[in-house]
Amino acid sequence: MNPCFLIPVYNHKDVLALILDRLAVHGLPCIAVDDGSEPACQAEIERQAAQRSWVIADRLAVNGGKGAAVFRGLQIAGQ
Repeated sequence: MNPCFLIPVYNHKDVLALILDRLAVHGLPCIAVDDGSEPACQAEIERQAAQRSWVIADRLAVNGGKGAAVFRGLQIAGQ
């Protein structure tokens, strides 16, 4: 298994870029799983993933809680 960052996101659009800026120095991929956020947050996650090649965006259509988002991220990380 390769190390990576996993961020479950639920309507945290205002801090996502700052978090990713701080993680960038580590040189690891990052999986950001949108846990059914509002459209503005969904758009920010997609924007960040488009600007940063090391960020993978995924989305759960309905909020399932942090556990569901973490589980989805682990599924992606294991592929």
